[in-house]
Amino acid sequence: MRLREFRIVVFLCVFLLCINVASATLKSEPIPGLIQTKIDLHTKAAIRAAQKFIPKMMRRYAIPGVAVAVVNSKGIIWARGFGYTDASKRYHVTPGTLFSVQSQSKMFTALGVLLAVQQGLLTLTTPIVQYIPSLVIHEPEHDKTRDKITLTNLLSHTAGFMFDAPVGNNNNSSTTFNKSIQSILPGTWLKFPPGKSYSYSNIGIDLAGYILQSVGNRPFAKYIHHTVLIPLGMHNSTFSIKQVLQDKQRALGTVPGMATAPLNRAMLPAGGLYSSANDMAHFIMFMLNAGKVKGKQLLPSALLHKMLSIPFPAQDQTQGTCLGVWKGMRKHIPFYGHLGRGFGFASTSIWYPQYHIGIVVLTNKYIFKPLVDVQIVHKILDPILAADKAQQASQLEAKMQGHYISNMGNITLGRQKAGEFGFWGSAINVGIEGSALESGFFPLDYYANNIFYCPRDKQRYRFVEQGATGVAELQRVGDAFTWYFNDGESLPAGPNKKSWRHYIGSYVIQGYGGARKMKVRIKDGYLYINAILLREYKKGIFRAANGDVLQLTPKVKRWRNLPLSVKES
Repeated sequence: MRLREFRIVVFLCVFLLCINVASATLKSEPIPGLIQTKIDLHTKAAIRAAQKFIPKMMRRYAIPGVAVAVVNSKGIIWARGFGYTDASKRYHVTPGTLFSVQSQSKMFTALGVLLAVQQGLLTLTTPIVQYIPSLVIHEPEHDKTRDKITLTNLLSHTAGFMFDAPVGNNNNSSTTFNKSIQSILPGTWLKFPPGKSYSYSNIGIDLAGYILQSVGNRPFAKYIHHTVLIPLGMHNSTFSIKQVLQDKQRALGTVPGMATAPLNRAMLPAGGLYSSANDMAHFIMFMLNAGKVKGKQLLPSALLHKMLSIPFPAQDQTQGTCLGVWKGMRKHIPFYGHLGRGFGFASTSIWYPQYHIGIVVLTNKYIFKPLVDVQIVHKILDPILAADKAQQASQLEAKMQGHYISNMGNITLGRQKAGEFGFWGSAINVGIEGSALESGFFPLDYYANNIFYCPRDKQRYRFVEQGATGVAELQRVGDAFTWYFNDGESLPAGPNKKSWRHYIGSYVIQGYGGARKMKVRIKDGYLYINAILLREYKKGIFRAANGDVLQLTPKVKRWRNLPLSVKES
């Protein structure tokens, strides 16, 4: 080899080595704030993207600081602080920086009430006047409304109370919690009778906190600290304004046009919690683990179910306030959480139980529009959920493909030539009470929890792997109409019993309009009647996927209870 050729080869080798090293460095570039290393690539990609767009959004809207934590049921995936605790830029925001979470406080007050219910101190259905005898209610039409308001009404904003208390409110909260309550007790008006409608109210949540304070024989801040925050592992969080003011590195609220944002000193149960991204992550983990903390059940399942259920739903309502928690839907996926707004802060915490993931975003600037914290939540979680949804859909679709039967309109589930997943058939019942028959393709869009949405008929469909008859089902959620799995390519070979051979042949059902021909045969090791696969129940008796019975015993020959006669050849 000549010297020149040798130099070229050496140069190429070095060049390729540099490319490989650079590529490996790029792939292994650490993600600041990443705690769980064994996470999927699309989650890592979403977090890497967040590290770029969050600073851009902060600059665009002049937000001093942001703290974020992405959480799953195992713990914190990623937590990071951006920017500063205030405009002076003296302290950097970290995942441990305290922010006012404002109305997110309502989730913790509600949890405090439910834990008190568990301990036998309260009940959700007892009229609150038994806990607050001095409460006076003004209501123009019903004199005994006072005796109908319960803690369930308070926590779900269905008591009918006004938004704010006369003293200690969003316009002026420089007083104390107890003085704010004393301004409510002598007489407050209701907007409507309890349980008849919904109206967001700080008064209701503050009264719930006052009841906790009374039955717990401790100031509200101390009661929640010991019964809720410490058991959740939220050791740095507090409802105590005195403790908050001692933290020089806490985030300060920013209100455009004001040199200093006011402090919320009065509405403690409704909006007084200070917490960090790390601590709020513990609450989300508690929710994702169905009320457990480190494997121990803190809140019983029955009470957790109450907390996450809308107590007085309007007709067809799917979104709304449960007990201190908002239930919502995004792209057909149910989620829970709460926003926090006011006094120079804006924050959001939400979690998706079906996907075992949640997020908290805390900011120290309140902007009415746009909701920057909500935008950050969606920009991080949407691509993660989309990838998880696609993976779940792919796994489900593989199980679902095949032919399904029903008493009206058989279908085939699978992919069209164009690749779109759904079902099709020659006569599918649709419309009011299934009164219309249509043919063609019905696309299915998966969103969560084995539920699909069909944009053609605007119906939801649920896939059940083992239904009432022991086979897979596709159930239309709105009217529970069900198709049953008959057969398909994934069906294993049948037993092909020799004893079945004497059942093979042609049969006739006599009826109006003449005779109907039925053919019994063996296909792929299974016994069929026409196109319907049969499973042997006992000798001479077979069942179809939808429960219909073929009886071919020496004395009785019936299909779906109709007599069969053997057709002469």
